[in-house]
Amino acid sequence: MKLAIVAPAKSGSTAIYNSCRAALSGDETCYSIFEPQMPWPIMKLRNYDFSATFVTKIMVSRLLASKSDFHMEWFDKRILLVRDVKDLMVSELLFRPMIDPLSFGEQALAEFVKMIEAKERDPGSISVLQLHKQADELGISSLNWDIYRAILKRLVELRSKYDFSVIHFEDYAAGDYSGLRQVLGRKVGPTDLSTSWVSHIQRKGKHGEWRNWFTKEDIEFAEAFFKEYNEAFGYEPVGAQELNDGRIDPEFGSQYVVRKSQTRREQAKLLGTPGEDYTSEEDIALLASRARDGSAKHIRKLVEKHAEGLVPDSVISRAEIMDLKQFGEILA
Repeated sequence: MKLAIVAPAKSGSTAIYNSCRAALSGDETCYSIFEPQMPWPIMKLRNYDFSATFVTKIMVSRLLASKSDFHMEWFDKRILLVRDVKDLMVSELLFRPMIDPLSFGEQALAEFVKMIEAKERDPGSISVLQLHKQADELGISSLNWDIYRAILKRLVELRSKYDFSVIHFEDYAAGDYSGLRQVLGRKVGPTDLSTSWVSHIQRKGKHGEWRNWFTKEDIEFAEAFFKEYNEAFGYEPVGAQELNDGRIDPEFGSQYVVRKSQTRREQAKLLGTPGEDYTSEEDIALLASRARDGSAKHIRKLVEKHAEGLVPDSVISRAEIMDLKQFGEILA
């Protein structure tokens, strides 16, 4: 099986990608590439006539930026993952410090955390839109709403161009895996990402959180600005009466930002440096996790570390390392 999962950022795609990979790895080797930045890895596999089971998660923003469909016709199974744009706006906000964690200083992060804490104390005091604007001013990544709308519009276009199975994140979050089971023909369930190099991505895994975060201004913007996407994927209009009066849980807000941004900075430093820095078993496990996600650079480093006798079997077996080595050679 050749499976492509195409999704916008913060739509739960990492969880679904790992669930699909686990399901396909049950009785065979499943190779994967996590978020290829350009179409050439897919082209190399296609040209090589790669016949093993393969899954990839492609951010729709990369399709837009590269002006390519990443050889979508090569895949025999395609999943289009969508999520309520209102929840996307909240999740995008809280993930901003993790996008490029080494591009801003501690002071900017502290200011970002302060503004999230203020929102938690008084949810109606400031809109999610204004919080995004303040994050822009702090230099904590950037978000252009016109580009964001174009990204979501690309999803609408893809559905009419290729044979996609549309999966709503809301179903997955509610424990309904029937759509995925139908696509894969396998039993599918949630996976634990706590020890993965992408552990920083997972936050709450729920839906409808926008009701605690949104203001009337946010609702009006999301309904009007993303009308085409909402209508295409069945997200009904809502009003201010849908907002909750309840509090925002700091564990999944400011505390999440503090906790995960530190983890992300440490991982970014480690995964971006030469292999000499992979010394502990925890570091090697992080390296193996990244290699399993199809990074040719990290596959090579893992092979080197294994040759040096630094990779315990408890982390990854020799047989799997050899399989990854062959896969990395195709990609390279």
